[in-house]
Amino acid sequence: MFSRGCTEMSRDKKGRFSTRSMSQHDSKYVNLDHGYSSTSDNVPQSVNEPWKIGRRLVEWEVVKAIVGHRLCGVCSWWRRNKPGQKVRPHRCVRNHTGSARAMEATSGVKGVKELSEQGTPVEYLEGDGDNTLISKLKSDLNVTMKKRFDKNHVVKNFTKSLY
Repeated sequence: MFSRGCTEMSRDKKGRFSTRSMSQHDSKYVNLDHGYSSTSDNVPQSVNEPWKIGRRLVEWEVVKAIVGHRLCGVCSWWRRNKPGQKVRPHRCVRNHTGSARAMEATSGVKGVKELSEQGTPVEYLEGDGDNTLISKLKSDLNVTMKKRFDKNHVVKNFTKSLY
């Protein structure tokens, strides 16, 4: 989850950067995305790295990162190579048993719940066109959120309808 609004950076006519600070903890705008790779094109590689959007540079603040794993490499190795034996004690990373589609909604509900417990209000969710997170938030937490589409998903869905 990324919170928009830490620092907005822009260039003037001479190419110098000017920054405008915004409130970090009043943010009601959260970007949620679900990915299968370790790095994604729409997420900065580090917290302090600026992210280019068109001609502006926007710095994002990582508010909450929730990682879901359906598999554990150690558990899989023991099941494959030593069937019937008890798996040795290890730090198992498996924390999700449902489908991959449900993982995004489950992680989103967990993140919004933790953010609200910490006192960070969330009013808008930005993401893809999947409504499972919104419905799960409404049923599990009894919270109604406003939804905004991610710019990349809007372009993709619009161009897909043209062909």
